[in-house]
Amino acid sequence: MTITIEIPPDIEEALREQWQDLPRAALEAVALEGYKQGALTLGQVGALLGMESRWDVRQYLADRGVGIVLSDADLDDDLRGLTKLEPRTK
Repeated sequence: MTITIEIPPDIEEALREQWQDLPRAALEAVALEGYKQGALTLGQVGALLGMESRWDVRQYLADRGVGIVLSDADLDDDLRGLTKLEPRTK
C-alpha cells in the first residue's frame, strides 16, 4: 500500500533539514505511534521497518523512550522462537 500525504513546501523543507530521509522518518513515526496505541505488535513494527530480529525492534523502541508492552501475539511469537532454540551442551 502506498500512502501519500500533502505537506506545504515550507514545512517539508523544515522537516527535511531535520530528517534527511523524510519518507523513512514518516514510516518510523507511524510505526512508533501504532505501537504506542496498541495497533501494532512488536513483530508488525519490525516488519514495517524491515527489522528481522525482535531484539532489534525492542532496542529501537527503547532507544526512543517507548516502553515495551507485550501483547498475547508477542508472547506467542517469543515462545515459538524459544522452542526452536537448541539446548546448550556442556
